Amino acid sequence: MIDLPSAPCSGPSFNAPPAARPIPSMVPYSVEALLSRYEAGERDFQGINLNLADLSGMNLQGVNLQDARLIKANLTGANLSGADLGGAILRGACLRFARLSNACLNRALLSGADLRFARLDYASLVAADLITTDLSGANLSNADLSNADLRYASLWFSALRGVRLEGADLKGARLRFTFLSPSLS
Repeated sequence: MIDLPSAPCSGPSFNAPPAARPIPSMVPYSVEALLSRYEAGERDFQGINLNLADLSGMNLQGVNLQDARLIKANLTGANLSGADLGGAILRGACLRFARLSNACLNRALLSGADLRFARLDYASLVAADLITTDLSGANLSNADLSNADLRYASLWFSALRGVRLEGADLKGARLRFTFLSPSLS
């Protein structure tokens, strides 16, 4: 992995101080560098490439991971409450028991991801790709799944109290033992 602030780069945007440098999504980023910068107070990691990264159990509350690449990343038990994952690619990622309350996952690509027992209450998943995603036992209370693609997703034993499903595609979704009480607004 490359620690980007010390990586040789050229161009006008790389003449800025290290904290303001963009993180190119094609360059793998080390978990250690991410955590170091997060602990120093930085929250903007838009477009970061963390494919296959092990972020299990990490506290990344309020982080900006818009358009990030987290393909097959391990986020088991991670705290991503209030995080912005809009447009992020999380295909095949493991988010079992992850805390994503009040998180933004609009347009996120989560097909084939494992979100069993994840907390997604009050999360926004507008137009998210959740095809074949396992959401068994997940708490989606008051989540916004408007226009989300939930084809063939597993929602067994999930809590969908107050959830918004306008325009959502649930073709082939498994809803056995799911508590569904859609939002009336």
